[in-house]
Amino acid sequence: MIPAHATFEWRLSIGVAKNWLVNDGKIDILTGYEEQGKTLHPHGGGGPVELTVGDGKNGGPVLVSVAGGTKLSPGHPAWERLTVTNHTGATISEPLKFLPQAFAFAQIGQVDLKLYQWVGATAKAKAHWQDITKSGFTVPAGLADSATASAWFQVRVVSYTAKAPSEQGEIWAYSPQILPTPQAMPSEPVTVLR
Repeated sequence: MIPAHATFEWRLSIGVAKNWLVNDGKIDILTGYEEQGKTLHPHGGGGPVELTVGDGKNGGPVLVSVAGGTKLSPGHPAWERLTVTNHTGATISEPLKFLPQAFAFAQIGQVDLKLYQWVGATAKAKAHWQDITKSGFTVPAGLADSATASAWFQVRVVSYTAKAPSEQGEIWAYSPQILPTPQAMPSEPVTVLR
């Protein structure tokens, strides 16, 4: 309980960690007070106080798109290209992890799709297709403002037991490091053929 005509002052320190979403450039803080346990009153004109993260140049959109083949069948995969464009106002200094998904609207278990990415040869491994269905892939760090990076992946039909000759589906991608917005979570409709 605060006595009448008393003044109190608080200091608040706010920081963001390295895992702060790359396209989120602000923090909103709303303060208020409760009167006799009944009513919450906003303090300072009623609106939130907006704090800028970093140098204030970040926070713009990160645009992500998925485009490529819209029809696939067993033995005939769809090639997809994920494109990331940085409009945050700053270089994205961390690698961006993307988790693409592909699914058909058939009953569960009747159409099984998997995602693969070609991995070039290294001193330790031969070139090969890598299953990225669960692991996703990474766009390297250092994507400058207004720059674009792309990655190709393949969608394969692993099994098709549905009775219909085709099923509709969707391919979409998201990154846990990007604030989810319609521009950052693209999708593309696909037709899966028997």
